[in-house]
Amino acid sequence: MEKAPYFSETERTPQQRRESVKWAVGVAISQGGGASPELVALHNRYIAGEIDLATIRAEVTRLYPQQPSSDPTPTRWRPNLNAEPSRPYLSIDAPQVAELV
Repeated sequence: MEKAPYFSETERTPQQRRESVKWAVGVAISQGGGASPELVALHNRYIAGEIDLATIRAEVTRLYPQQPSSDPTPTRWRPNLNAEPSRPYLSIDAPQVAELV
């Protein structure tokens, strides 16, 4: 038997959940990423109220498990000093932004 999804005060309605998903996808796109078809399907189920964020987290962990590492603290964040600097935000009037909206 599946547990009932838990939604916080800020994710009670489909509109609130859709705004959360839009924000998360926007962050991913701004960092050069995107959403896989599996993640899009999970997001759609979340917006519909079928699953909660804990279920999404568990499913993403199952789909994309952490790879083995010889690092004694693999979950500790370390800055990538060789990374390219982040791109400046696009102007809100730029044609590229209009295509995304």
